[in-house]
Amino acid sequence: MHSFSLYFLTYYYCVMQGGHVEAVIANMTALQKHVAFFDRNNDGIITTSEMFEGYVAIGCDAAFSRATASSISAGVGPKTSPADAPSPHLSVYIEYIHKAMHGSDTGAYDAKGRSAPEKEWGLIYKLASDEEGFLHRDSVRGIYDGSVFFKLEKQRTSFRSDV
Repeated sequence: MHSFSLYFLTYYYCVMQGGHVEAVIANMTALQKHVAFFDRNNDGIITTSEMFEGYVAIGCDAAFSRATASSISAGVGPKTSPADAPSPHLSVYIEYIHKAMHGSDTGAYDAKGRSAPEKEWGLIYKLASDEEGFLHRDSVRGIYDGSVFFKLEKQRTSFRSDV
């Protein structure tokens, strides 16, 4: 029996902190944690619009965010959608994210979605490095468990409220 409510009772609980809902994720693989940031309403399903919002929240421009969200949804959505998911299968289901892994992946996650910290860089360097161009250890670790996305969004929100 496939039940998302059971999934969330097991994996998610939310804590209100200063008016911002922060997902506290237990028993998830690193890969699930990595993508959970983009699940903006914490329902276990990442829509294209949620993915777009997530990329904008971490500092990507709208054009990049739209293109990336569309391509990821088209490529990953069908692989992670359960048989009973509504068509078109463009939403990414966190529970099944491991099914989207393929041979040309960076190897940052193993077949079960656990992290292999010695792999993966790119966009995160641009977004998470400091003013001197250094990417700190906690940011690197945060790439794998998704915590760096929450940190980047908080920094951007703080910066906008200071202006």
